[in-house]
Amino acid sequence: MYTKEELRRAREVYELVKNSGYPSPNEALHLLTDGNIRGLPALTAADLERAFKVYGIHPEYVRGQLTKKKVSMAQVDLGLRSTDKNICMFADVMHLEGNMFLVTVTDPLNLTMQCYVENEGRMALGMALQGQLALLKSRGFVPRIVYTDPHSTFWSMTQEFPGTEIHVGGAGDHVAKVDIKIRRIKETARKVKAGLPWELPKQLIKDLITYAVSRINICRTTALGENICPRVLFTGIPVDYKKELQLAFGDYVKAYEGTSNTMAERSAACIALYPASNSTGSWVLWKIDSRSRVRRSNVVKLVTTDAIISAMNAITEEDGVQARDPLQKSVDELVGRQPTDVGVNRAEKQGQDPLETQEENLRRESNGDEEGLETAEEETVEVEEEGGTQVVTRSGRQVIRPSRYAMVTKVAHSAWQEEAAKEAIKKELAQLVEELVAIVPVKRTSIPQGVTILKSHMFLINKYLANGGFDKVKARLIADGRDQDPEMFPNKSSPTVAIQSVFTVLGLACQKRRRIVAKIDIKGAFIQTPMRGPPIYMKLDPKITQFAREMYPEFDEFIWKDACIYTVLLTAMYGCIQASALWYALIRSVIEEMGYKVGETDRCVFVKQVGKRVYT
Repeated sequence: MYTKEELRRAREVYELVKNSGYPSPNEALHLLTDGNIRGLPALTAADLERAFKVYGIHPEYVRGQLTKKKVSMAQVDLGLRSTDKNICMFADVMHLEGNMFLVTVTDPLNLTMQCYVENEGRMALGMALQGQLALLKSRGFVPRIVYTDPHSTFWSMTQEFPGTEIHVGGAGDHVAKVDIKIRRIKETARKVKAGLPWELPKQLIKDLITYAVSRINICRTTALGENICPRVLFTGIPVDYKKELQLAFGDYVKAYEGTSNTMAERSAACIALYPASNSTGSWVLWKIDSRSRVRRSNVVKLVTTDAIISAMNAITEEDGVQARDPLQKSVDELVGRQPTDVGVNRAEKQGQDPLETQEENLRRESNGDEEGLETAEEETVEVEEEGGTQVVTRSGRQVIRPSRYAMVTKVAHSAWQEEAAKEAIKKELAQLVEELVAIVPVKRTSIPQGVTILKSHMFLINKYLANGGFDKVKARLIADGRDQDPEMFPNKSSPTVAIQSVFTVLGLACQKRRRIVAKIDIKGAFIQTPMRGPPIYMKLDPKITQFAREMYPEFDEFIWKDACIYTVLLTAMYGCIQASALWYALIRSVIEEMGYKVGETDRCVFVKQVGKRVYT
């Protein structure tokens, strides 16, 4: 602890450094000792050192001074890796604050692995276990046996992993080895959380668990017969003190974001989450402004100020990782502004009976046409023709069955100059630029250095009708999300409706006399979803750029030397790694605003009860 006088002098030195234009610590020391400042109070080098200890380096100095550093890569010492490659695994599901994690302990490595799972279903646990098995195999280890507790999901996976046996315990049995490790993970997480100067947001709980496991793996345990920690036995890379142990979860840091010939800051305010455990010693950080995860190697630790504490506490007060901002878009906008498709929703808002409204629409649209109904028992005569098979049914109808089973066929690049293909491309660009404003052109020089720029691809397909006849050429511009870092998007998947749910709903529709089944097609679903997180840039290749230039002559100023137009994505473009998760969050929030509740067993099923009637 310091006295009041020492703190006053430290604060005075700190203000002097600020008023001197934020010199480096060495230059600030010369300001005090060179005698060039007349009337300078009796401040000493000890006061300067104390000021940096109490208040830290000025954030403004870091913002403007941080430069790119050469990153060194740690060498793998194969001699440190475990020579025993046969691995036994002990797995169980850990529950914490409403989150679930598949925790696995390996023997004889004693390495702890964890993976967040959305539920305890077969798909979620199976994918998590498969990822852990693949991680072990990537280092040459051979997982032979997996011991689990008597969970019904594990019983269903006993034959799913060839070469690896799944041993499920009996009723009431517990896997003691992993239970002990789970208890230690929770203890470590609680201790780290207690040391934070701000309240922990729910969306960072998964990162806290990752950090806790990483700290456990760098400590030697009594189960090992040698003085090498589990992580070194697994990777062959010793832990670097400067890169990994000078930061902790929750530290306030400035991360290098690249330099440019502008007055823009060179760093971003972040919260340290956990080490990436790679050869360059990178850390996974959480950007406070965009609330997104990034991986950086060049960071500077700063003192956590009251402003940062207030900002983190404000974030904690908001909804957690599944929070959705209030959306003002109506359902009319989501379905391409087609009022006839959303009569049910409007009727509900007006207090009318949704079923009566839909029945009236269906009676108006239905003409009792039974000619389109064909039975599977109809005799057919097939005649081979170019481009498909002509099928003549017993009733005399002619149906062209496409030569391909799919109802779409990709259009070759050589056919792009055909009129139908040109119209499809222009229609897609008009939708992205004008109708939905999904992409906006930017100058190449305005994109920060080091930012990943996604490539784009224009796909053209021939679509066919149900009877095999040609329908139209459809174009779709997608971003190449393979260049994105998947680890920076932990919530990148969206649920898919289970086939059991579909048949259950159809079964109910058959039993209920007044049950109505309807469907709507949402035009450009993904590209109606606002993009979240840091800006994502995409470039249009020269061919697409030429089409855009013809449609929008004002885009000429954005064409770069490589004949490409660079754009920023305002919506979740098809192909982006996080697009499906953003779309699900959007459609779920809209449906829940209409009074529906998400299903407990299937997140793609929504139910609403009005009186005695149930809407699904």
